[in-house]
Amino acid sequence: MDWQAWVDSLVEAPVWILCLSAFFGAAIEYVLPPLPGDALVFGALALASIQSRWPIAVGLAALAGISLGVASNWVLGRMLARALANSNAIARMAGGAAVPVVGVLARFRARLESHVTAPSLQTMVMSRGDTLLLLHRLVPGLRGLIIIACAIHGMSFGRVLGLACVGGVVWAGLLAVVASFTGQALRALDVTEVVAEILRLQWWLVGIVLAAGLVFMLTRRVKRTCARAHRSRPRT
Repeated sequence: MDWQAWVDSLVEAPVWILCLSAFFGAAIEYVLPPLPGDALVFGALALASIQSRWPIAVGLAALAGISLGVASNWVLGRMLARALANSNAIARMAGGAAVPVVGVLARFRARLESHVTAPSLQTMVMSRGDTLLLLHRLVPGLRGLIIIACAIHGMSFGRVLGLACVGGVVWAGLLAVVASFTGQALRALDVTEVVAEILRLQWWLVGIVLAAGLVFMLTRRVKRTCARAHRSRPRT
């Protein structure tokens, strides 16, 4: 594959595609945390820097994506709060009926309630909620959970959206500065060599993550097996 030609085609991408990429990248991580939304925003800002066209428009598109993601997570948090508050019927059904699905729902509800209503989480949201919202964009993978936790524990939509957007402006500004330097540096580099090195690093990272996940799963299974064997051992 001719990476130089591919990068040249990206550099010539119209501004609306860069804005759409920044919007989608900033919003998607609130819905699907594993997706590399920051990479899309960073790439769009870097290409806008190389083109020297409408970098502010790309940044505003990223801010719009942040607003959409925050709003969707706040609505989800309020829905969860109402579901937990009105879950007595499910608990009664689980206690009086031998329906497997109801039992599963009740156990899921109990586990969810134990996490989202934990005193430590409520105390953290009440005492440090504003700081968490201002810094939430700097915590990849947990951004959506921070918004949901604040919504569950009663923070208003305007407060959550306002603080999250202020933090988003700071995050987008920092990312724009780094992307600008990166875009300028890419002009002086052999793009084919850079892309090949990035791809090699990517496969190494994927392998490390998969290996770590496998080790974690095996360790957890071994611990569960040992605990089960210890419980089933006859007492003397």
